[in-house]
Amino acid sequence: MTPIPKPRRLTFPREPPRVQAYANLYRFGKTAGAAPLLVYIGGATNRQTYLAQYGTEPTPIVNELARALELQPLPSLDALICPCPIDSGGEGHEYFVDHFDGELCTELGAPPAALACVGYSAGAGYATHLAIVAEARALAVFGSAGVHQAAADNRTLLERLRGAGARPTEIAIFRNDSDSVVAPPQTVATQLRPLHARAMAMRPGQHKFADYAANDTVRNAFRFVIERLSAE
Repeated sequence: MTPIPKPRRLTFPREPPRVQAYANLYRFGKTAGAAPLLVYIGGATNRQTYLAQYGTEPTPIVNELARALELQPLPSLDALICPCPIDSGGEGHEYFVDHFDGELCTELGAPPAALACVGYSAGAGYATHLAIVAEARALAVFGSAGVHQAAADNRTLLERLRGAGARPTEIAIFRNDSDSVVAPPQTVATQLRPLHARAMAMRPGQHKFADYAANDTVRNAFRFVIERLSAE
């Protein structure tokens, strides 16, 4: 498996009683110059779990990313592993775009060479919103709650991008066959019609991250976007 670098913990204070935001930055391969950036946003959690995970590493997620890189190596890659926001100040999906454009990109130190997004469960809505607004090269979602709302919120932008003939964001939509939380992948793909969205074949399992990891969906989602980050 691709060696996993030591993460850099990013922290972003918030005025009480708001909860401090955090993320983990992993830099794979060469570090000189701008690298492609992969942003992963996880599923919804509660305040207690969010705070408890503050001092831990997202090992199950990064292990799947490392396995994907083993299959599709890149000379360099920045990977931001972000928990799903629990205190967005009422901004909804727009919160993460503001957070990304401001605090997260400042911490990176340079604009990324290319952007790709991956989202699980509620994090899929945030990932979709970021991918549309930032014109990411690729997006993969699994257990994808919130994607419909992100597409609806950006309908005007999606139509403008299609009319302008902009390079479309390639999208893969994964869902387990017993995941009762989210819509069928074909329905989600239709909502993202102005982009290059495809519904992937469903696999056995329910909604838990562990189910999606067990049937290789997480690894395949990462590989899908890595392949597109490697393309010129």
